[in-house]
Amino acid sequence: MSRQASPALIGAFVAGAVGLIVAGILIISGGRLLLTDKTSYVLYFQGSVKGLNIGSPVNFRGVNIGTVTDIQLVVSEKESEIRIPVIIEIDNTRFLSSETGKPQIDDDDSMDKLIEAGLRAQLQLQSLVTGQLMVNFDFFPDTPIRIVKGPGIAAVQGLTEIPTIQT
Repeated sequence: MSRQASPALIGAFVAGAVGLIVAGILIISGGRLLLTDKTSYVLYFQGSVKGLNIGSPVNFRGVNIGTVTDIQLVVSEKESEIRIPVIIEIDNTRFLSSETGKPQIDDDDSMDKLIEAGLRAQLQLQSLVTGQLMVNFDFFPDTPIRIVKGPGIAAVQGLTEIPTIQT
């Protein structure tokens, strides 16, 4: 004789399976998916960004500190110009203060100080074979701070711009 399955038992089984999958993802990722403190910034590179993709790494002297999250085209009808804002996301926990051990770039003032000290973004070749690019940060104190003003800013309003230098 066959017995009818209990809907409550099936629901508990499905809920338990979903819970195990979520727990597994969090364990595999080391909890980094939900527990990271990230800040978005905008970059404007001169020339083409061919080879730079969403998901491309953002490095500081070879250490991965973030990823490219968006690449946009902003058209200015008045100036007949197209700007390409590159939106990046930086993991704030990658820059720690040697005195306090706390994240160093967790506010705009800290980033402003780094920019004044010469922090610049530059496109670099990630792979010679595929031609893919990455964003690399380093200090170039003798370079001018080039900030894009005007069209394109409205599309990424609220994001701090980090100056760039030629590739």
